[in-house]
Amino acid sequence: MAAQTLSLKRFLLEFVLPFLALTAICLLNSLIIQRVFAVSPRRYLDWYIATGPFIGIALAVFGAAWKELDKNIGLVSANPRTYIIACSKLAGLPMFALGGHLKSKGHNLWDLLAGTPLIIMFIVASFAWLVLIAPLQYFLFLVCAAPSRIVLRSNYRLRAKVEGRILYYSELRPETPEPTTGWDASMRDKPVLMANAFGAFVLFLIGYLQGA
Repeated sequence: MAAQTLSLKRFLLEFVLPFLALTAICLLNSLIIQRVFAVSPRRYLDWYIATGPFIGIALAVFGAAWKELDKNIGLVSANPRTYIIACSKLAGLPMFALGGHLKSKGHNLWDLLAGTPLIIMFIVASFAWLVLIAPLQYFLFLVCAAPSRIVLRSNYRLRAKVEGRILYYSELRPETPEPTTGWDASMRDKPVLMANAFGAFVLFLIGYLQGA
């Protein structure tokens, strides 16, 4: 009985409450947009469908520049608590780093005058992403990150290499040592970029069907 109670409490804390929190934030955003701009609550969803693909592409570009982004696999998690923590890390780490650079010595006055407003704008944009985009993105990734979660849980290994103009690939057993040539073609190291690609495609498709 004690174990069942503990399991239920953990389920409530790690899934139900975070899920309800993300849902509530989405509803609140919709109501705020309705009151401020005097539009229907659906406009928030329409705005995300219209801009979501570009946001996904921007995040993919950001991920290409920040090679460690795909190690933050909580961004593709179906667990809402894990997802919220991962989003906080994604937005918080660059802000912490930029704040640390500002505190260091040796900057000239012009760079401080020109750079500080941009850094403040970046911080505001990061908070806006956390509040306006990340909650809706969870529900998008609940579906579109499924391939990423499948890949992450799989032990399938595929190795590929190009010699001349010919592509060679081979399947490896889980216990096989890592070859020194070629690359890992299993797509396991790009779960976030993969989820963004599927998400952008789905939003483009929904937007197209709405406009048809």
